[in-house]
Parts: sequence; structure tokens; C-alpha cells
Amino acid sequence: MVAEGSTGGRAAPSSRALKLLAKTKASRNDWSPEHYHRLLTGFGFLPREGSKHTVYVDPSDSDNFVIVPRHARIRGYIAAEAIEAIEKAWPTVGEE
Repeated sequence: MVAEGSTGGRAAPSSRALKLLAKTKASRNDWSPEHYHRLLTGFGFLPREGSKHTVYVDPSDSDNFVIVPRHARIRGYIAAEAIEAIEKAWPTVGEE
């Protein structure tokens, strides 16, 4: 869970976003662009559409972002990048 006072003024991630993060950590391959959209926006990342990719940016740190291609299934390295970006934005995610 997210520790109280660690949100930097942002709303805490929903339980749905936390469940999606757990699923992504358990299985990193073959997620759809829609999965990443729900996951990253659930943690407050803002999407910006490009021609073939969507860039999800942490509003509190513009250097923390994930680039997600918009094709059928996405390789595992994108999951690793998304998890890393979420954990950078929310360092206490998963702590009891």
C-alpha cells in the first residue's frame, strides 16, 4: 500500500491500479496498449499521443516517463520500464 503522506499532494492510486501493477509484475509479456493505459493513468501518469506511440509522463517529474507502442502486443521490456517509472513516482507502493 502507499504510505500516508507519501503522495506529494496527488490522489493515491486506486485498488484497480494496484492490482494491475501486481499482474504486470507477475507476467511481463503480451500486454495490450490498453492495459498500459489503465495501469499508468491509474498511477497519475498523463498520456500524450504520438503517431505510433503514447508517452505517459509523471506530472511531478517530466524526466519520469514511459513510451508505449500502439500495436497489438507489447514486449516485456515495456512492462519493466512501466514498473520502474511507477516505483520512482510512488516509492512506497507495495509496502505494508
